[in-house]
Amino acid sequence: MQRFIAALGSPQLSITAPRRLPADHRRGLMLPIAVMALAKASPLTYVADVDTPLLMIHGDEDFVPIQQAEMFFTELLRRGNRARLVRYSGEGHTVSGRANVLDMWEQIFRWWKEFPGEGYPGEG
Repeated sequence: MQRFIAALGSPQLSITAPRRLPADHRRGLMLPIAVMALAKASPLTYVADVDTPLLMIHGDEDFVPIQQAEMFFTELLRRGNRARLVRYSGEGHTVSGRANVLDMWEQIFRWWKEFPGEGYPGEG
C-alpha cells in the first residue's frame, strides 16, 4: 500500500490548493508559509515519487476540475511514467452510467493485464 501514497496524496486536498486558505489570504495577503502549505498539499509536488503505473479515471462533470487530472497526467507522461487518463463525458465524481461503468471496468481489467505482477489481483 505504501507505493500508492505518492500517487494519491491526501483525499481531502486538491492538486492546486486546499479549499480553505488562511484568513490573511482573504485580505489579499499570501504569507510565505501559506504558499509552502499549498505546495506541500499538492500531489504535483510529489509526482516525481510516482513509479507505479497509474490509471486515472475522471468524469468531465466532477466537482474536482478535470484540469487537475490533466495536469497530473501530463506531468507523469513528461517524466516517462506509465499512465493513462480515461475521461467520461457526463459523469461526475462517481462513474454511474451503465455503459460507462462497464467500460470503466474493462479499462481497469485491461490495465491490470497490461501490468501483471504490479497490482493485478489475479497475479502473484
